[in-house]
Amino acid sequence: MKYLDTLPYGRVMFEFDKKIIEKYGTPRSFELIPYWTKQAGMEGLLVESSLTAPFHYINQAELSVKPRGTVAGWSVPGRDYEKAMIHLKYMNVLHYGKLTGSYR
Repeated sequence: MKYLDTLPYGRVMFEFDKKIIEKYGTPRSFELIPYWTKQAGMEGLLVESSLTAPFHYINQAELSVKPRGTVAGWSVPGRDYEKAMIHLKYMNVLHYGKLTGSYR
């Protein structure tokens, strides 16, 4: 969170990696990015209730080796980094990276 707070303002997206996320306790912890930093996050409380939820899951699937499951009945594409970069721009995501701190 300290590192994210040093970046210029912009929405944050992270690659889903279950092993790394488990070190932080829960994937829900990333919903707190806006609380602890000046950044906006892609995930929020009850992401499934958001109009942008399908696009979040598409972005996550395109970026992750093993993406998190989506809402029942939704399908997502496979991993495609080039398409993901285009889609992240649509969502105004300026910072993307693995949870190891390698944000761009």
